[in-house]
Amino acid sequence: MKNNISFWLEYCITSTPKTYALLEQAGYQHDWIQHGDLGGIKARIDGNFFSPDPEGAYWIAQPVWYGETPTPIHYVENPILDDIIVWQPEQPERWYFFRGETGLILGEQNLLYSQLTEEKALLHRTPFEWLKAESTGAVLLDKHGLHRLLDVQEIVCMDVNYGAQIKERLNSYCLRQMPRFYVRTGQGAQP
Repeated sequence: MKNNISFWLEYCITSTPKTYALLEQAGYQHDWIQHGDLGGIKARIDGNFFSPDPEGAYWIAQPVWYGETPTPIHYVENPILDDIIVWQPEQPERWYFFRGETGLILGEQNLLYSQLTEEKALLHRTPFEWLKAESTGAVLLDKHGLHRLLDVQEIVCMDVNYGAQIKERLNSYCLRQMPRFYVRTGQGAQP
């Protein structure tokens, strides 16, 4: 199986002009010089994953970088491409993975910065919202990244419903992580 960067270069980057045209039709103009390149791919969807398929639907392909995002004006030595996601502007709330690494966060470096500086972390619902916000903030790409929010002092969500969902998920996650407590009695430990 190809590594992520080889896959990106072979299958996704050649369709960049079509991707940018689709995004413009959806009311967004991507500045690839500032925010990194996007691609596109004809793909087949299977569960939460995609694979190349010349007969498949066309999808916007977005790289998920570990740490900083390399751009033409921001050199990153030895960039690590964690995964690639695909989505469509008509349904930005649903995306699919190439590899499906768990706990991935789009804009991970922004979340880390918020943790280190104790500033508010901006959390977007979709990768498309993140792009529209000029790649500021972060997007939880799956539920396994929730624990990464525990080190953030304050989280700002773009809408009340999403904020309530994240708060509920965090509360549930924390409760599952709590140890069980027992009281020692003469008959042994009792819950």
